[in-house]
Amino acid sequence: GALDFLELSPAAMARLRAWGGVAATLLLVLGVEFRVVMVGYSHLVPLLPPWNYALVFAAMFLPAASAAVHFLGRSLAWEPGYEPLGEVAVSFCLLGGAGAAALASGAPLWVTPFPLCAAAMLVQYYYTRLARDYAAFLALLGAFLAWVLNAYALPLGISG
Repeated sequence: GALDFLELSPAAMARLRAWGGVAATLLLVLGVEFRVVMVGYSHLVPLLPPWNYALVFAAMFLPAASAAVHFLGRSLAWEPGYEPLGEVAVSFCLLGGAGAAALASGAPLWVTPFPLCAAAMLVQYYYTRLARDYAAFLALLGAFLAWVLNAYALPLGISG
């Protein structure tokens, strides 16, 4: 590969490639955040700077952090051959990201439980692998996305 000139052991090379992939993914998320979200949708975030940046940062990076840890080879749950990150850390990342996304989208108080419960059900599904947990996650996420479409996309008059 392109990094063979470093003459590292296969295990060290695998770690370097994994960390490089995670870093590239996080840079991609950062680029999307500042180029797309904050430029195109910053007027929709109901807070003033710097709080709007902090909220969007949390909404994008907390879920991305749990995904990056998973793909780095550290499992979020206990599996043979992996070090577990822990249910508390995963719950913090996903629930914090969902709460920040709800606040950043300007969701009213009655809508806020939908993304929070959806994140909790996603964590539950990760640990149980039960179809009912995944179905509950999809239903709750669908309810929140229906509110987002109703609040932002439908008033624009974009219809087929």
